[in-house]
Amino acid sequence: MLRACPAPRCVRYFVKQHPRREWCRPSCGNRARVARHSARRRERAAEAPG
Repeated sequence: MLRACPAPRCVRYFVKQHPRREWCRPSCGNRARVARHSARRRERAAEAPG
């Protein structure tokens, strides 16, 4: 199955040969995890009083 990589700023497509494969390469997976972490930190900072 041909899929587009869901990582931020990635324009690659890849063949999904394993059910757990989500990104075209490991660096894209890392970039996606870092983006989620940063978004959570920004959200918490916005909710913090002061």
